[in-house]
Amino acid sequence: MPTFQDVSKKTYIGLIAIHCPICNVLNHIDNMTWYSSDNWVLDRTIIKPHTNILSLFEDGDITYYSPEKNIIWEPQCSLNSTIIRTSSEDGNIALFRSLSQLEDCFMIRLQEKENVFFTFWGKKNNSKDQRVIQYISNDTKNEFYQEGVLLNFENPLYYERKKKKDRINKDIIVEYMSYLGWYISEDTFWVSNRDSYLDIRTFPVATDL
Repeated sequence: MPTFQDVSKKTYIGLIAIHCPICNVLNHIDNMTWYSSDNWVLDRTIIKPHTNILSLFEDGDITYYSPEKNIIWEPQCSLNSTIIRTSSEDGNIALFRSLSQLEDCFMIRLQEKENVFFTFWGKKNNSKDQRVIQYISNDTKNEFYQEGVLLNFENPLYYERKKKKDRINKDIIVEYMSYLGWYISEDTFWVSNRDSYLDIRTFPVATDL
């Protein structure tokens, strides 16, 4: 069985997490007209209970445009909450902001190879306020960035560390998510007792240019 530690070292992981029942989340998504429209073609399939979600990840599975893959499930270790694993390289900000209308919503992005980035993003229900903590490293920049008011579980001493890469990293994100009740480093986070869903959104390419 693949583990979070192993998969996160080689594969992009973008997650949206919300303390809201999966039925409510699916209903909200299905009522977003832009999610499935005349332009975007949506194919939804059911994932059987007790499937290891990590086993569905593919190395380098990150999408800049199309197709976009979203896996939606309720973790065994956090009932009545919903996780969405998205292949979208920006963490699917549009979906994240829309879901934050339901409940407080959080987004993380982990990429440890090639272009390295660690992002923790929180947004309160029906609020324009958002909290972003991010580290990015690639051929052109090595940057730490934060925006918004500290959340009550954050450790501001982390952000005073000398090395930018130590101010926000995978271990810190795991700590923050655990405080919120999502134990992403544990196997039970990646398995559901009920049906999960795979949404593949594809933008048709014009062939008559």
